[in-house]
Amino acid sequence: MGARLVTLIEEVRGDVCAAGEHGGGFVGTFIDELERYVAFCESLVAGFPKQGRVREMVERMILAPRIAGAVRRAYGLHAGSDSVTEGITERMPPPGSIGYR
Repeated sequence: MGARLVTLIEEVRGDVCAAGEHGGGFVGTFIDELERYVAFCESLVAGFPKQGRVREMVERMILAPRIAGAVRRAYGLHAGSDSVTEGITERMPPPGSIGYR
C-alpha cells in the first residue's frame, strides 16, 4: 500500500472528562492517558504492520511529545502553552529521507 500520509484524530477533552474513567488525581489521569495512547499505537501497528520505521517516526515525533505533555498535565504542571507539541514540523525529517518505497 505504501502510505505517505498518516492522520491521527485526537478527541478534544474538556473539564467535563477531567476525572476520567479511573477517577481524578495523578494515577487516574495517567491511566486514562496511557490507555488513550496505547490505542493510538495499536491502531498504527494494525494499519501499518510492515512500515516499522515509519511507525517509529510517528511515535517518536508526534506521540512521544504528546505523552510527555499528558504526564505534565497529570502532574498539574501548566506552562502557559503546550510547548511540547509546538515545533513538530521543525523536527520532521525532510520528505524522502525516511526511505519510502
